[in-house]
Amino acid sequence: MNVEEIKQLITYFEQTNLTKLTLKTGVVELSLERGQASLPSPCWGHHESLPPAGSREGVVDMKPQGSLGHFVHSPMVGTFYTSPAPDEPSFIKVGDHVTPDMVVCIVEAMKVMNEVKAGLS
Repeated sequence: MNVEEIKQLITYFEQTNLTKLTLKTGVVELSLERGQASLPSPCWGHHESLPPAGSREGVVDMKPQGSLGHFVHSPMVGTFYTSPAPDEPSFIKVGDHVTPDMVVCIVEAMKVMNEVKAGLS
């Protein structure tokens, strides 16, 4: 299979409704696949595209400087909630004094709500 034949296959593939084409001839294997259409954003929220994996775009280094206090790190990846329900007040506010066993937020992971405690006063 030469370059011209590959170009003809690509042209043919673009003119059809096929989503995937795989061709094996001898030692040559060619696989063409259309990109998947992006999903529509949900009507209840604003959808933004994420930066490519591994990029540092939008990353903020969260290192305490001076007397900013202590950062509480989540033990897992998930959705962060400041209050137990949308219509309830936040667990804590900036400047509040906390105890080690005080819940400071909830992290939802795989439909399970996990309380995150301050860990220190």
